Amino acid sequence: MDLGELMKGCRSLTDQEIEDVFGVLTTKRDKLLFLLGIKTGLRISELLSLQIKDVIQHGEVGNWVTVQKKNTKGKIESKTLPLTDRIRQVLKEYLDTVPNREHELPLFKSTKGRTAITRMQAHRILKAAFNELKMTGNLSTHSCRKSFAKRVHTAMGEKIEYTQVALCHRSLSSTASYVQVNQETVVKAILGMG
Repeated sequence: MDLGELMKGCRSLTDQEIEDVFGVLTTKRDKLLFLLGIKTGLRISELLSLQIKDVIQHGEVGNWVTVQKKNTKGKIESKTLPLTDRIRQVLKEYLDTVPNREHELPLFKSTKGRTAITRMQAHRILKAAFNELKMTGNLSTHSCRKSFAKRVHTAMGEKIEYTQVALCHRSLSSTASYVQVNQETVVKAILGMG
């Protein structure tokens, strides 16, 4: 049995799976949606709420992305997160394909109008990539956020308080449910005891 199947909810992706999924996504929009989810940990609803103006500063792709307070869970405060060089490059390549860069347009615009793609469409896009790669386990759009949580937790020396801040969680218990590293370690230790 795969350890990912023992974990509650959807699972995170390995580094190789992230590269594989990125490679099979066919449009620049879909590649950006996936990568931005993996590298910022934003919820799918937050990603789909983004407008072009949220990633542009002084007419260029910015160093930060801002999710407006009205689009965050709990609607308590806005989120501003840094963008890696890779995200900025993918974002620039995508925006170069957008014919009219109206600042009020959704960043992840549907091909059927001036609205963003739906959560269901985002789910279908990623599920098709997971299926094409014959990936197993419980995978969904939320796997991007779980992947971010796992990586940021490791990068921060497994300090759950720092991971909590990166995920913008109000409680440590919420963060603990995202961090699968400790659960996997426990399962491996138990199985290793024979």
